[in-house]
Amino acid sequence: MSTGSGRGWFWLTWLEGPFWLMCGAVLAVVCLAGIAHAEPRTVLYGGSVYTGTPAAPWAQAVALEGNRVVAVGSDAELLAHLPPHAVRIALGGRVVIPGFNDAHVHVVVPEGDTLNTTDFIPGPGPTLTEVQALLAGGAAATPPGTWLFAFIGASMFDDPQATRR
Repeated sequence: MSTGSGRGWFWLTWLEGPFWLMCGAVLAVVCLAGIAHAEPRTVLYGGSVYTGTPAAPWAQAVALEGNRVVAVGSDAELLAHLPPHAVRIALGGRVVIPGFNDAHVHVVVPEGDTLNTTDFIPGPGPTLTEVQALLAGGAAATPPGTWLFAFIGASMFDDPQATRR
């Protein structure tokens, strides 16, 4: 039997049947392998997310895939089109600071006056008003240019008045 192309019946059958079926199967496996190994999306929402961007320093939510931040925005924006398998983590008003890692040590104790002790640990520590009073008293009692140090605790981090201004 001839197809007119001189290649014969076997060649035509191979191209029309199993060959294309095999190509389709290989393509499907490659595509599905990429989907199967994709990291699931995780969205942290309902909190305050520090972005580090001066134009928009705070957001409500952040989306992660693996170890990458893939989106930052409002709760509505990030929760709107999530796939069913996405992980949703309610922050309950907590703060997220991506990439913040305070793994350091002070090898040398700096010269200056330490105005309080760490006796409050593991408690909340001095309030903002108490630290301000410590610094004012230390400034009045030491020569100009003296470095003043005060230990702080969780109460400073929880006080909305404790800013860099």
